[in-house]
Amino acid sequence: MIRRTLVLFAITISLSGCAYFGSEFLVWQLNKTEPTGSEFSKQLTAQYKARANESQYQNFNYEQAYRNADRGLDASVGAPVKPLTTDEFNIPENMMPEIVQARIDLDKALDAGARDVTPREAALAQAKFDCWIEDAAKTWLPELYQECRREFYLAFNQMTAMRGQPVDVSGTTIGQPDAVDMNANRFMLFFGTAGAKLNVSTATSLDQIAQIIKQRRPKLVRIEGHSDASGSSKAKQNISDKRAITVAEALIARGVDAKLLETKGWSDRKPLFKTKNKNVPANRRAEIWLDF
Repeated sequence: MIRRTLVLFAITISLSGCAYFGSEFLVWQLNKTEPTGSEFSKQLTAQYKARANESQYQNFNYEQAYRNADRGLDASVGAPVKPLTTDEFNIPENMMPEIVQARIDLDKALDAGARDVTPREAALAQAKFDCWIEDAAKTWLPELYQECRREFYLAFNQMTAMRGQPVDVSGTTIGQPDAVDMNANRFMLFFGTAGAKLNVSTATSLDQIAQIIKQRRPKLVRIEGHSDASGSSKAKQNISDKRAITVAEALIARGVDAKLLETKGWSDRKPLFKTKNKNVPANRRAEIWLDF
């Protein structure tokens, strides 16, 4: 009996050692890797690196260290790394609805351009969501997940406030919220065609944005027009100018003080999505910035 116990103990130590050295090798690889790719990929790499090192050398959770190091290595070369899903973990049923909804909201924000517009905050939100799921699965210590949950919401809310809410999709793949975010400092309106005509849903959104401007009283409202890469340089500049002016006129008609407004057309110099395709609906937009 004693011999059997010793053998089982030796096997356990051996397996634990394999797990340790397997994860340690990946963490070591990640620590010496210089990330490439987009700013979001670099920021995400840094987040997974911090989590992997903490798991390996402080919490001694080698499975978690391996997972985060592996995801960090993928991110370091610009490979797409999606947030974790609940299918991969044994999450308590009472926690599932909130986590599932948070994942939906995070996916929507990331797909709406948060990776490009607010890369640091987007990477932090994704990393903290992953941390939340990992810790929520540790049912013997349910208080663990609260810290990552709190940090996720802080990062997500900051990302949303900085990025603003897409308020009109006009045929793009960008999600449309039910209402304009009252706390956002940036709003995006998308144009479904090559022109600068405001459709019905855009007009409804502008009603809300005008109310926000009048209630929050910013010092300056910058309205920037953008085009996709289609057409001549002159045509792209003209349409981006026109989009900015059209939105400004619409806000003035809704009672916004014209002295607050500043317009500028950027042609195609600030694309929301960088791609070889010239015809990108999401780049045909106007952005409204509130400066306080």
